[in-house]
Amino acid sequence: MLTTQDLSETKRRCLEQVIGYLERNRKHMRYEICLAKGYPIGSGVIDGAIRNLINDRLELTGMNRTIQGAESMMHLRAVHMNKDWDPF
Repeated sequence: MLTTQDLSETKRRCLEQVIGYLERNRKHMRYEICLAKGYPIGSGVIDGAIRNLINDRLELTGMNRTIQGAESMMHLRAVHMNKDWDPF
């Protein structure tokens, strides 16, 4: 796209930054190795954890929390879900 599209200067700079990032981090993006080892490579696992850990508890009807209260609730929810009560 960088060489074949007529991009605005802003879009060109943005695309150059993305290309630079990908080139600098190519060695970390070994998806075939991760897949072979059974590691998750998509955001689905993270999205599911967020939904399960955070949204299911904090987005209940009538819930009002401060940032500090929500953070405390997330810590306790993680302890509960990981069955770490004894160490906690």
